[in-house]
Amino acid sequence: NKIFDYTDRLCKFKDKWEEVLTVFSSYIRDIMVYGETYSIENIINLDKISDIKDLKGKYTYSKLIKILDIIKYVRENLERNVNMEGIFDIMLIKLQEV
Repeated sequence: NKIFDYTDRLCKFKDKWEEVLTVFSSYIRDIMVYGETYSIENIINLDKISDIKDLKGKYTYSKLIKILDIIKYVRENLERNVNMEGIFDIMLIKLQEV
């Protein structure tokens, strides 16, 4: 299953999960900022601006908030030492539902 392939990839960063989630969050933030301003001035991930512009058209503001909520849920659970593989599985499934 493709989801579990991604879970395996994410678990390879087990010592850097906080950094991975921060990168995901900053990417979502950039999509939101660009969606509100249509300016690249406050974009953190300028190297991904073409992806940011593309994704801005695919996700509504409310869907981006849901994605941030999922990332927050994952962060909180990993801070409590919940099984990493299981929580990443849940994250990827929930992200598909957004």
